[in-house]
Amino acid sequence: MYVALARRRELAVLDAVSDEVRARIPLAPLGERVVPWYLGVGPAGEAAVVSLTTPPRPGPQIGVVSDGGGAAIPPVRSGRRAGARRAAAGAARCAWVPLEPGSRGRGGAGMSTAAQGLAADQSGHAYVLVADAGAQGPSYAAMVSLARGALVRRLPLAGPGEVVLSLHAQPDGEMVYASIWQWGTYDGPGSGRLVAVDTRTAQVQAEVALPRGTAATDLSLAGAPGTAGSASSAMLYAVLTDPGPSLDDDTYWPYGAHHWLGAFRPAALKPAGEWALDGRPAAVAVSPDGVSAYLLSSGGGYGAWGKQLTCLDLATATTVRQWPLSGGCFSLALCATGKLYVADVLADRLWRIDTRTNTLLGGLPMPGAPIAVAARPG
Repeated sequence: MYVALARRRELAVLDAVSDEVRARIPLAPLGERVVPWYLGVGPAGEAAVVSLTTPPRPGPQIGVVSDGGGAAIPPVRSGRRAGARRAAAGAARCAWVPLEPGSRGRGGAGMSTAAQGLAADQSGHAYVLVADAGAQGPSYAAMVSLARGALVRRLPLAGPGEVVLSLHAQPDGEMVYASIWQWGTYDGPGSGRLVAVDTRTAQVQAEVALPRGTAATDLSLAGAPGTAGSASSAMLYAVLTDPGPSLDDDTYWPYGAHHWLGAFRPAALKPAGEWALDGRPAAVAVSPDGVSAYLLSSGGGYGAWGKQLTCLDLATATTVRQWPLSGGCFSLALCATGKLYVADVLADRLWRIDTRTNTLLGGLPMPGAPIAVAARPG
């Protein structure tokens, strides 16, 4: 399990069996102002980091990091000063990968493009959402080889006036799924759709329009309920909200909205089931066997500013357990050992759930403001 620490500006590599930190990877080689935000991990221990702050160089880019497992970092140009940078980057195994080489990252209407999200697969690729803040230009996913630290290709996702709300990669890396939202107007609500993009051809293989005014905010791939997670029964799960987001800053997510978890067959994105939710989750994870969904939502025992983790049985559509958590919880991840980790950035700890028994194991101290967690595949 990898933990991004915002205040310490480093990655902690956690043993998911003993819950001991076995390595710490400083992000200092990426620059003094870099703060980790989104995190993705490859099968060989490489990691991709999207910064919360602007990287030192212009244009969209991600940091590629290795814990010493053999991941290659691209060489720095020759020269005395470059040699020093190469030595520092090699020791820390950190380097920036530009996503628009040779450009200054300008989007539509001259707005700057930036990395806005991240997904990773089990074949060693990261998919970085690149767009401009005003949605004036197109959005795409930059496919990056973590082992080589190099851009592979760009996958077009959305056009001008649209935003990508969520991005998820198929484990084998053959397909990337995106939730796309077209902003509404005073005359009518917005519209949402799901697309599946073939990573080898960069072509859309499947697309489905969501009900009028509905947006998908989180995507996850797992088995269908009751099928023990076989590959042939995989489902794409999406958190659906009606109405979707608004351009009004005061009501970006309108009050009184309806929320539910929907299942779609990945090949054709055909709807295959839905479950009602009490609120809009900030993060979602579905167990690989499709038995349970874990949803992190606002509310719970800490009042209006707290969070609540809910375990939903997908076979019976019933709530199994609920745990009140503090308001600093924003990211969660499931690992192969059967544990669910929730990062609590304000309390300097990780909350742990044993998903086999749905038991809260308590908080694990993690000084440094844990802002994101990601499990190493495999």
